[in-house]
Amino acid sequence: MEGARLARAEDVPAIQVVLSALRERLQGVRGGPEVLALVPGEAVDPSSLLEALSGPQGFCLVGTVDEVVVGLAILRRQSSAYVLSCYVLEGARGVGVGECLVHAATEIARAEGVNRLDALALPGDRSMKQLYERAEMKARLLVLSKPLGLRSP
Repeated sequence: MEGARLARAEDVPAIQVVLSALRERLQGVRGGPEVLALVPGEAVDPSSLLEALSGPQGFCLVGTVDEVVVGLAILRRQSSAYVLSCYVLEGARGVGVGECLVHAATEIARAEGVNRLDALALPGDRSMKQLYERAEMKARLLVLSKPLGLRSP
């Protein structure tokens, strides 16, 4: 049975597997580098990975099938709870793990007094957009970008 819950220390090895798959998926995808910049890098020490994922104003959820971690959602609290990334391993898709992650994020944000849940979806990622729409989320902001050819300091 699928479900979602707050990540625990014993989930770190499985979280690393999901993060690795997420990084691979986002390589070369339009908007991928921007999302990757929001997710802790591979160099983060496993003992501090949960802290890095949650940050001072966020939380990390894991999605499970029969208690096996197969997905991840990383959220930040600002004026709203913000889903920076929601990802389910390819072999575990289509059984409701993503829906469980979005539902758990909604419930935790509501319990913490946050009145809006926002989420990132990459251009052309129809399945992610549909996941959020099934959760009754609607697009309210599109971010458009143009590289200016300047190097970062």
